[in-house]
Amino acid sequence: MSRLNLLIVLFFYINFSFARSEKQQLIFHTVINDSLKKTTRKNLPVRAAMLSTILPGAGQVYNKRIWKVPIIYIAFAGFAYVYQNNYNSYNNYKDALTLRYDDDPTTNDKYKNFSDDNLIVLKNQYKRRSDLGLFGIVATYLLNIVDAAVDANLREFDVKINEDISMNIFPYSHVATTNVPSNFGLQLKLNFK
Repeated sequence: MSRLNLLIVLFFYINFSFARSEKQQLIFHTVINDSLKKTTRKNLPVRAAMLSTILPGAGQVYNKRIWKVPIIYIAFAGFAYVYQNNYNSYNNYKDALTLRYDDDPTTNDKYKNFSDDNLIVLKNQYKRRSDLGLFGIVATYLLNIVDAAVDANLREFDVKINEDISMNIFPYSHVATTNVPSNFGLQLKLNFK
């Protein structure tokens, strides 16, 4: 129950931290020739974060980074799959332990070859894995919001990539000597000019 409370507090903290008025975000004053000129930003980080909070991936679409949306939903689907499968296995072993001690002679024990300790270990293992799947879903949701806000904030900067940077990958081999074994692999070479 404490995990749920922590997630709720974290959710409201993120929402309230982005809850500045839209007017403050839209209007920035710059001094040009001793006069105030209103300029608007193309992408608002708050708007992108709120869109991603409401619908995961919407902030990325707002930032024109549509290629990130499938990654977000694949991550959600993968963690949901992990959660669901492990939660079902957890329930199977938990029910098997419950049925083993129900004092009903007609109960069919489908895990006769497992000891009580084995069932407890398996139950705890699948519970831990299902919790990790749930944690992955929440982490993906939060990273989706943070990514949308950071991407919207950084889109303003005009960064020109230096074209003198290069990267080369070469095969690497070192022939064995008397005390050193042979090594084979890849060599990465970065050039900054």
